[in-house]
Order: sequence, then C-alpha cells, then structure tokens
Amino acid sequence: MRRLLAALLVATTLAAASGVADARINGTPVDGRWKWTITRAEALQCCGTAAIAGPSLSEFRDGRIYALDAGTGRLIGLRGTYTVAGNVVTFVFSHKYPTPLPIPGKPYSMRFNIYRDRLTWSMVPGRPGLTGLTIVPWVRVG
Repeated sequence: MRRLLAALLVATTLAAASGVADARINGTPVDGRWKWTITRAEALQCCGTAAIAGPSLSEFRDGRIYALDAGTGRLIGLRGTYTVAGNVVTFVFSHKYPTPLPIPGKPYSMRFNIYRDRLTWSMVPGRPGLTGLTIVPWVRVG
C-alpha cells in the first residue's frame, strides 16, 4: 500500500510539474489570453519591418487563434488554428498579414515554454517557424 501511495504521489507531482494537470482543465497549456509589446527597433532588427511593432493580444481557445484589440480586449477576428504536441505548437493561419509571413494555409511549428505565466517561443530545428514570436515573452492575462 505504501508503494502504491508513493507511486501515485510521484505521478501526481510529475503531472503537475509538466503542465498536464493544467492542460486537462484548460485544454492545452497555451490556452488563454496572451499580451505582448514589440518595440519598433525590435521589430526592425528581427523581421526587417515595423509592421509588427506595438501591443498585441491573442487568445488561444478550442484549437483556434483569435486576434483581440490590445486596448479594449474586443474580438477582431479568427486568425487561424493550432495543435499542441508536447511542447510544440503547430499554427496554420487563415489570415493574410502585412508581412511576408505567415503564409495562409502553411503550417508553422514553434517550441514553447511557460514559466510563471510568461510564454516564450523558440524555433524547432528543421521546421518552418515564425521568428517574430521569439522577440519578447508573452504574459498571460486571462
């Protein structure tokens, strides 16, 4: 009986530490509202365009990505879909942006890390990704 309890304790601790418990409640670890601000200089250095500079707010919910007005939180529209496998999110955007990327309909994979409600992105070697997501951490706001 002690071994069974010890095994359950270890399994519960590992599940909580890996985000599995949160994923069961919220769907995936990235589900929720995320806010970030990119300066003009950061946008130019990263992506060669200032079009992505400024505050941004997105919501990940039910496998869909929604763009929201960063000032009011009002829904602007659906921007695409996503799936999560481990610590990798694969995006497929349906909306054309004023930047060369993302290309609507093309999948982009990004590795994510969440620590204290801060989301950071990194490229997945050998897969198309979005460098612009790696500029600044995103903060969970809902």
